[in-house]
Amino acid sequence: MDAGRSIRTVYLTGNSLPYEFPAALLRETDADYNLYFCTEERDWGARHFPKERPNDIEEHSISADPLFNDVDKGDFRFRSGSSALKLGIKQPVSIDEVGLQIPYRERWNHK
Repeated sequence: MDAGRSIRTVYLTGNSLPYEFPAALLRETDADYNLYFCTEERDWGARHFPKERPNDIEEHSISADPLFNDVDKGDFRFRSGSSALKLGIKQPVSIDEVGLQIPYRERWNHK
């Protein structure tokens, strides 16, 4: 796998996902134990995971509300009962570590 790793990551969007992740890029990635949540399209994971699991990725990933304490105030700690904690995602989530890292950022932007 040469695209990178996506392990124990929270993917959160408030917008409806207008696209699916680029399959070729995702399938080159070591992806598992991730938490996906779209506030406008809560069943997105129900469509995403069945497509990816036959490719040996996202085996343990789930779609659920991460239960952040207070997003509006920048408090990204997880509340008790968060599925993120059950997946082993560490807290607090640091905004400095959010997003694609180089060189993957450039590859994604030029797809």
